[in-house]
Amino acid sequence: MALQRHELHAALLEGLDESRIRVGVSIVQILDGLDHERVTLSDGTVHDCSLVVGADGIRSSVRRYVWPEATLRHSGETCWRLVVPHRLEDAELAGEVWGHGKRLGFIQISPREMYVYATLKVRREEPEDEEGFVTPQRWRHYADFDGIGASIARLIPSATTLVHNDLEELAGASWCRGRVVLIGDAAHAMTPNLGQGAAMALEDAFLLARLWCLAPRAETLILFQQQREARIEFIRKQSWIVGRLGQWESPWSVWLRNTLVRLVPNASRRRLHQRLFTGVGEMAAQ
Repeated sequence: MALQRHELHAALLEGLDESRIRVGVSIVQILDGLDHERVTLSDGTVHDCSLVVGADGIRSSVRRYVWPEATLRHSGETCWRLVVPHRLEDAELAGEVWGHGKRLGFIQISPREMYVYATLKVRREEPEDEEGFVTPQRWRHYADFDGIGASIARLIPSATTLVHNDLEELAGASWCRGRVVLIGDAAHAMTPNLGQGAAMALEDAFLLARLWCLAPRAETLILFQQQREARIEFIRKQSWIVGRLGQWESPWSVWLRNTLVRLVPNASRRRLHQRLFTGVGEMAAQ
């Protein structure tokens, strides 16, 4: 299943009281209390909270309070994410095409739109701009793809939405301090090569809510991290490996990579998929 971010937000908001949602403010200070956290917002209001959840992404402001020394690890790749007006003949088809130090991925997200991402191996000091990518000088990087890859590459100039950023990850240290806890990319940002970033955030939220309802105290947040770390670390490492394989450039290394991938037994693929996609089911059964 694939859907745009605003559609996910709308679905999540359906279960909330919109009168309690605040937008246009940010956290400027968090102070420890005996049984609460005192949070000051950018509009000057102060709130005493029994629990503060930092679900504010890879550039998290809450993380500066929980884990101030955190640093992001650059993957060696940059990525453009696009929405293009196109419908595949097979609307259920999705895939990723690997080239020499670059990849193209695609999936249908609506009857008339397709999501496309394009990665390129870069040095961190070589920034690219969003607008420039849709010009021939930029998407020429993908002109040597054939088959479905060539068809996808030709759609790039028609992009209606374009987001560009380097691919980075975050691992280690603590996700919680007192009654403040990080979830999703704020706690454990991973490269998107397995498409599991948002899924991990939703799993985090599911388990955190379950544990907090049973025992609403600071120690529960430590237990939450302990129960999540092994699964998160496994997926983070697998995603990093996939990204590194996609960066291979020389003809010999690309031939070797493609040959090895084709030789992976179906049973091994199934075991990996099972481990990836059974997280929520296992948590619900506990």
